[in-house]
Amino acid sequence: MNELNRLVLKAKARPVVEIDPACHAVYVRFSSARVHKTLSDDRAGAVLAVDLDAKGQIIGIELVGVRKISIEEIRQALPDPLKTIDFERATFTPAAAYLSQPAAA
Repeated sequence: MNELNRLVLKAKARPVVEIDPACHAVYVRFSSARVHKTLSDDRAGAVLAVDLDAKGQIIGIELVGVRKISIEEIRQALPDPLKTIDFERATFTPAAAYLSQPAAA
């Protein structure tokens, strides 16, 4: 998808990586702004979705269907302009939906 290859991450915010192992999904969040538009594409065995705000700024990037969740796997699935995201300062956390599920007995 051409739109994904033209995206630029302008904000230098510390990413929050939300992991949901039950859904084989990971969401890299840069902002808590309201989602105005979502672009999606199938990439590297996963579905990639990029949420944008009303100004076209990236709010977050979601990968669904990933078997392994690692920085390398995330980078491989990203469009080329986003492969340079700095994950050194990222915070990793379980996804909110995962946290709200009751623990297995």
